[in-house]
Amino acid sequence: MTPGRAPASAARAGDRVVSLVVVALILVTGLSTWLAEDLAGDGAGRTTLIMTIVAVKLSMVGLFFMELRDAPRPLVLLFHGWIVAVWALIIGFHLVG
Repeated sequence: MTPGRAPASAARAGDRVVSLVVVALILVTGLSTWLAEDLAGDGAGRTTLIMTIVAVKLSMVGLFFMELRDAPRPLVLLFHGWIVAVWALIIGFHLVG
């Protein structure tokens, strides 16, 4: 085993997790597309639901593909705070407009 590298079994387990996340992102993307088409005309409820799905997807991408799982806690909190702030801003503009 090379110093500083994870054992092969840990690398395979990490690959499996990333593969599951990719599948989940694809399924959730399909769900949000279906909801956007199926709930057309439902206004604020539809937008809130779809933007919530987008926020969850952003969180998954950040944690698993931007390696924020291993980042310092303040950075993870900042990232999730940014997601919540942008979500609230978009929903707020939608409700006002």
